[in-house]
Amino acid sequence: MKIRVAGGPIANVARALGTVPVQIGGAEAYTALERGTVDGAIFTIESIPDYKFDEVSKFITQGAALGCFPSVVAMRADLWNDLPQNIKDIFIKAGEEIIGDGSKFDAQELKQIEALKTRGLMKINVLSAEERAKFGAVLKPVRDQWIEDMKAKGLNGQAVLDIIQIKK
Repeated sequence: MKIRVAGGPIANVARALGTVPVQIGGAEAYTALERGTVDGAIFTIESIPDYKFDEVSKFITQGAALGCFPSVVAMRADLWNDLPQNIKDIFIKAGEEIIGDGSKFDAQELKQIEALKTRGLMKINVLSAEERAKFGAVLKPVRDQWIEDMKAKGLNGQAVLDIIQIKK
């Protein structure tokens, strides 16, 4: 089974699940699904309406906890350094609010799922606690390797995963 991934660590997740990861950009995923280039895709549920995946895929698995999909706002260091402190503070506060309240994203996901159910466009398979535990066990080596990779870069990957778990 070929699964569309964005690349990076999520490709390791796909491999651990016994699939072949195919790195395809988000904008090309619809066509890849439509043409059968891939059999499925790892995306957030919130992406389904934007990318119109309900037109080319009829099934969703919810609750697998395959990873997280960070969003960033980035700018050049020289530009950041030239900003007045009050503007920097606005950026910092906005970032803290987004990170601090994952429940907004959970609410969006639930809203999308309900809309898909109501329209009957996709069959949603919600994993049981036992199934989620099986996914977790299969993916543990991937998480452990990612933590080691971050450690080799001088970063605390475990702290990042701990924050993600708290927010869920």
